Amino acid sequence: MLAMVFLAGCGGGNGSDESGSAPANTGSAPASTIPGAGQYPPAASANPTYIGTYAAVAGNNVVPVYFESGNSPTYNSNIPYIDVQICVPGTSQCVRVDHVQVDSGSTGLRIMKSALNGLTLPLQANTSGAQISECMAYATSEVWGPVARSDVYVGGEFGGNQTLQVIDDSDSASVPASCSSQGALTDTTSSFGGKGIIGINQLFSDGGSYYACTGTGCSQLDSSPVTVTNPVAGFAQDNNGVSIQIQPISDLGATSASGQLIFGINTASNNRIAGAAILYTDKNGDLSVNTGTRTMPGFIDSGTASYFFPDDGSIPICSDNRNWYCPPSPISVNVDVIAGDASVDRPSSYRLSSYDSISADMEVAPTGESGSVFNDGASWYVLGLPFYINRRVYGSIQQSDSDPMYYAF
Repeated sequence: MLAMVFLAGCGGGNGSDESGSAPANTGSAPASTIPGAGQYPPAASANPTYIGTYAAVAGNNVVPVYFESGNSPTYNSNIPYIDVQICVPGTSQCVRVDHVQVDSGSTGLRIMKSALNGLTLPLQANTSGAQISECMAYATSEVWGPVARSDVYVGGEFGGNQTLQVIDDSDSASVPASCSSQGALTDTTSSFGGKGIIGINQLFSDGGSYYACTGTGCSQLDSSPVTVTNPVAGFAQDNNGVSIQIQPISDLGATSASGQLIFGINTASNNRIAGAAILYTDKNGDLSVNTGTRTMPGFIDSGTASYFFPDDGSIPICSDNRNWYCPPSPISVNVDVIAGDASVDRPSSYRLSSYDSISADMEVAPTGESGSVFNDGASWYVLGLPFYINRRVYGSIQQSDSDPMYYAF
């Protein structure tokens, strides 16, 4: 059986850390515009001729996505990874960090302190000189550490002097109880399932809790002078959204899989959305999903390793892994994805296989889990990582907290 973990982003090629100099930044900073009603395209149903399946593209705004086997002692299957280069702002002092999780369900860049290989980034403080630290909670875990600034390079994209969180629970005794009570501290590569995470959902700002820390302790802030923001919004170009796609795979998974993360929407010939359904979300970046028998809130999230939806009795549950779905043979599941204001919907279908039938050496497999994704008893429908298999999904990114947000696929 495949072993998976997921982050359920708050709405988790092999490489090695490499020191290096910053690549030349040749990008300009044009305004981010999308054809349509003003800056944003109108909500729309999909064109009947629109295909939207996986088709590899090339360009400086394209980053390869890779996966790891379920047998990996450190990393996790069904989690997309990319490489990110982090530099001290305005310098050539850099480190390349591999195995950074791609999470379309959260906001912000977070890197393990151990992955920085001694690179010293400028930590942020308030006017009194107290260090600003953040507690960021995920579905069942949290990360803690200071807020810093860095220059960020992802593929051919550059974002200067960006805020990020340095994950550092090395002095776990100093983590405030109001943070540690939110879930298990994940302060190592193996416990986190990666050397960092790049949260690229639609929101401009993250939803973490911020603290002012001195030698005597940390005090939670009602408002912070600095916050961790969406790294894509800080790019010089291609900063208005992203799309993710994963190559087609077998119903029983793939021992080798790859995908692509493409920056920008309608900013280049390789990121056009003409013909796709455009579904605007609510203020939290959420949609609704109708299963044919009920409608519930939902979201699309590459950081959730499987589909996640409440058990309604229509799909058998595994006898020995009771949170997982085990249909007797692979099935097609039909859902209707609905805009936040219910003005537009997108009928969609995906494949679902028995969790018990997936071998541990698979890197990607179409599995699903039952229950409450946030362990709070609420019903959510999460279209997780497998939803991107043979499907290109676009998500806009706010340039400020008041901007509207949409998905397109």
